[in-house]
Amino acid sequence: MSQDIRFAAAQSRGGRSNQEDYCEVLADGELFGAQQGHCAGRSASDLIAALCDGMGGHNAGDVAAKTACNTFIAAFKSGARGAAPASLAGACRAANAALTAQMERTQSLTGMGTTLVAIRVTRGQLAWVSVGDSGLYLYRNGHIDRLNQDHSMRPVIKQMVVAGILAPDEALHHPDRNALRSALCGEDVPLVDIGEPPMKLKRGDILVLASDGMETLPRSRIETILGSRVFRSPSAMARRIVAECVKAGGRGQDNTTVAVIRVKK
Repeated sequence: MSQDIRFAAAQSRGGRSNQEDYCEVLADGELFGAQQGHCAGRSASDLIAALCDGMGGHNAGDVAAKTACNTFIAAFKSGARGAAPASLAGACRAANAALTAQMERTQSLTGMGTTLVAIRVTRGQLAWVSVGDSGLYLYRNGHIDRLNQDHSMRPVIKQMVVAGILAPDEALHHPDRNALRSALCGEDVPLVDIGEPPMKLKRGDILVLASDGMETLPRSRIETILGSRVFRSPSAMARRIVAECVKAGGRGQDNTTVAVIRVKK
């Protein structure tokens, strides 16, 4: 399958005092970053995108996110080899090791951590790796579905509701709802999600990588934006999703970063 992949990323600090999200896209060897608020481009053969969300409440979450993302992308800039799932897993390990090294050099950074969600699209195939709760979504035929695992406590609490251990209202306001079960912290990583075997993409598919700030919007609203004829480009889609998150979240809105990748053919 020949590729015509259009992509864009947008982000906002929201109501937070600093930006702890970091996102980069490597498209046919050219690097794009969303750190100025927005980026856009296209790829014909090989696209790697990575998004990290520094862990709130930990030291230097912004440093952790930048270090992990930069290291992950650098693995491919230096010529990471092997099949997509293996190369993604190797880059993830390198990102975690980079956090270890940085904390050993700078004691004040001890305890920092970050999520990571990253994809590789090549020859019409999608592979991914993720740690934490940052999401990877597929919009196809008018519906959006999450592809990667959520390593927060939310799925665990949901199962407790199904089992009758918790009432739905208790689950909605559970104090550990957003706690992470796995993250890149420079130590052993308890949970890693690998998209293997790679998924075959179809013409018209839209992929969305997002920090948990996107959860401000209901899935139905995101589907409307991605399916609208008004927001036809990935750039317009990403900007609109972020703008609506900021409006809906108000002063309490979390950092929000969204990368949108559309398969043209």
